[in-house]
Amino acid sequence: MSQSKTDIYVYAHWQEMQEPKLIGVLSAQQAKGKKAFNFEYDINWLKTEQKFLLDPNIQLYGGPQYPNQKENFGIF
Repeated sequence: MSQSKTDIYVYAHWQEMQEPKLIGVLSAQQAKGKKAFNFEYDINWLKTEQKFLLDPNIQLYGGPQYPNQKENFGIF
């Protein structure tokens, strides 16, 4: 069975930023008849002073994070 995965790159480009900065990647994968989402912060974003929580359910650490008993995170 084929499973399709989609990666959505999330960037910050606030007014004071010279160029966009990658915050992380939201991934969606079809599994068991519905989409399963996860988000992973970019390691360089976690090292910046500009880092902040995008969503209360996405903590500031590396590695994939999954929504708790929801299809997706609230911010997305």
